[in-house]
Amino acid sequence: MCVVVFKQVIEKGEGELVVARRPSAKNRSKYSSENFLPCEFCLGFYLKEHLWHHVSKCLLKPLGKAASANFCRNAKVLLSPFLKPLSEEEASLETFFNGMKETRANPGVVGICKNDPLIAEFAKSMLQRLGEVGEQRVKDTDNARTKVRTVGRLLKKTQRQK
Repeated sequence: MCVVVFKQVIEKGEGELVVARRPSAKNRSKYSSENFLPCEFCLGFYLKEHLWHHVSKCLLKPLGKAASANFCRNAKVLLSPFLKPLSEEEASLETFFNGMKETRANPGVVGICKNDPLIAEFAKSMLQRLGEVGEQRVKDTDNARTKVRTVGRLLKKTQRQK
């Protein structure tokens, strides 16, 4: 429900966002929908600055699960289908695949990864988890490429055995 309301507010550029906790009346004019992110457990919208506090104490968080240090990144992953233009996403995916290297042991894996729609979707989800391009660490991007390349090698082996 909350995500549907958020989507409508973003698409139309007008309306009121239903948030779990409203800012005070004197500060309300400072905040726009971009200042709010959802909790990954209860999907309630909170100010970015206060989200860490809520996530650590959220009543819907599974028992025994420690609060992730990447709570903002997880929240942005939930919103990414509504916020990111498709062309920008495809450009970052193309850059991601261009950074993959061919090896002598497994030639053609990069091409398999680019052309297979499920592997491309997997790569897109890996990129979304990493956050915005400016927020991504090189190590995390390289780890994502390694995972995608591993899936590509698996597909290549299964095709060879047929």
